[in-house]
Amino acid sequence: MSLLECRQLGPEEELELDQLLSLALELVPLPPGLLDAAELPPEAVIQGIADLVDALRSGESVPEGLDPETLSAALGVLWGEELVRQVPWSWRMVQLEGEPPIEALALVRPDAGALVLPVFLLARALREMREEPALALLARLIVTGQYPECPPGSWRILG
Repeated sequence: MSLLECRQLGPEEELELDQLLSLALELVPLPPGLLDAAELPPEAVIQGIADLVDALRSGESVPEGLDPETLSAALGVLWGEELVRQVPWSWRMVQLEGEPPIEALALVRPDAGALVLPVFLLARALREMREEPALALLARLIVTGQYPECPPGSWRILG
């Protein structure tokens, strides 16, 4: 998949991001006594997302009134926000090559060397039925910088 365009989020997209984040925080179980995911280390929130995905793949019902697309978007935004708490990446809207071109929410490294598509990652994780720690592992690799070399401006998609 090749990148065609990258732009900053508009006000409506920022609002949607905030709404999806609020929804995700209602879905991901927090330890007793915690009122806010910000009180947890980002790794714990990412693990909570992975645990919820595993439960859903194991047959737990999707929360009533939520379609898979909204669920993937909400969990993807929360996963991405936890990365943003740890690395200086930022949210952008990207357009990827396809017929028709695909517009997607992305986290982009400041030098445009790498990007990740959290909503796509979560949609894939929810579809796949095999057990794997891919979400937590990818987050850890991004935070520690242990992913393939991505020269500035190369727009390499991780995950």
